[in-house]
Amino acid sequence: MIDNKISATIDPVVLEKIIQHLDDAYSLIPALTSLSVQQRKESFKMGDGSVAFANDAHKEAKGNSSLKPPFVDLDEMGKDLSYDAALKEIEVKLDLFTERISDTRMVVGSEAMNAALAIYNYVKQCTVQNMPGSKTAYENMKKRFMFKKHDDAVTAQ
Repeated sequence: MIDNKISATIDPVVLEKIIQHLDDAYSLIPALTSLSVQQRKESFKMGDGSVAFANDAHKEAKGNSSLKPPFVDLDEMGKDLSYDAALKEIEVKLDLFTERISDTRMVVGSEAMNAALAIYNYVKQCTVQNMPGSKTAYENMKKRFMFKKHDDAVTAQ
């Protein structure tokens, strides 16, 4: 018996609701943008340390206006810092959600592939024994039974 860790389905109506909720969430976030590879290379990347640095710089310049360059808009900087913090909170939740979806897909995909391989091997044996319909089934499946090995993982093409 093939080990089946997950036995679940998503009703099409529920899937439609999930997609709608994701679309709704997407539409609630203002000013989302996309960057080219070059733009990503050229942009500063804020990590935990640089977030603290940017917040400290904002605080110091707000506390002493003589330390603020005339071309820096502190209100805009504050909005950027606040928006970044909110997006980070969303990103952390989405990353966890995406990771769990990906892991779950891997498990159910593996289960499906184990079952498919069992069927394929059984049909192959049935072909050897000239069982009716087995040759056609084998030829249909054989077209897609081309595997590549990637880092100890087997994937069908």
